[in-house]
Amino acid sequence: MLLSKPPLMKDTRSFQDKAYVSSMCYRVQDFLQRCEENKEAPQFQYTEKTLRTPTKSDFRNIFEYLFQQLDEGYQLHPKNVEEEVPKLLQALGYPYPLKKSTMSTIGAPHSWPPLLAALDWLITVIEEKELETYRNLLQKDDMDEELANLKARRLNNEKTIQQIKEDIEREKEECRKMMTDNTDLENDISKLKDYCLESSVTISRVEENIVRISRKKTTLAKLYTVG
Repeated sequence: MLLSKPPLMKDTRSFQDKAYVSSMCYRVQDFLQRCEENKEAPQFQYTEKTLRTPTKSDFRNIFEYLFQQLDEGYQLHPKNVEEEVPKLLQALGYPYPLKKSTMSTIGAPHSWPPLLAALDWLITVIEEKELETYRNLLQKDDMDEELANLKARRLNNEKTIQQIKEDIEREKEECRKMMTDNTDLENDISKLKDYCLESSVTISRVEENIVRISRKKTTLAKLYTVG
C-alpha cells in the first residue's frame, strides 16, 4: 500500500512536550492491545516502559508488527533497520525525514520521540486502510443486497409472465370452447330450420288431405241426396 510521496517537511513538532510524547505512547500501546483482542497478537513482550525507553530490538519488533498490518508477509531484518525503516515510511508518504543519527541511536532520549511519532503516524495509515476495507465491505454488502433484490424482482417478474401466459392460454381455450358451442348452436338452428321446413311440408300435405276428404264428403253427400 504505497501512498503519494509528498515533499519532506521540516519537523516542527514539539517532542519536548511530555504530554504530547505520552499521548503517542498511549496510542501505540492501545493499538497493540486492541490487536491482541481482535487480531493475531504480537509475538513479543511489551510494557508501558518499553514504549518509553525501548531498545533497538523493541523498536524493530513494533515496527515490523505494525507494517505487517499493511503487508502480512513483511519481515524486517535486524541489520536493515537503520536503512529500511526510513525508506518504507517515505514510500508510504511519511512527510518528515528521519535522520541517520536518530536511526543509529534508537531508544536514546533525543531519538525516541521522532521514531515514536513515526509509529503513531503508521497507526493512522493502518486505521485508514481498515476503514477503507470496512467501507468496501459495506459497499459489497449493499451490492449483494441489491443483487438479491434484483433476483427476487426477476423471479417475481417471471412468475407474473408465467401467470399472464396461463391466463392467455385459458382465454384461448374459452374462445375455442365458445366457437365450438357456437358451431353446435348453428347446427342446432340448421336442424331446427330443417325440422320446421319438414313440418311445414307435412302440415301442407295434411291440409291437402283434409281438403280432399272434405270434397269427397261433399260429393258423397250430394249423391246421397240425389238417391
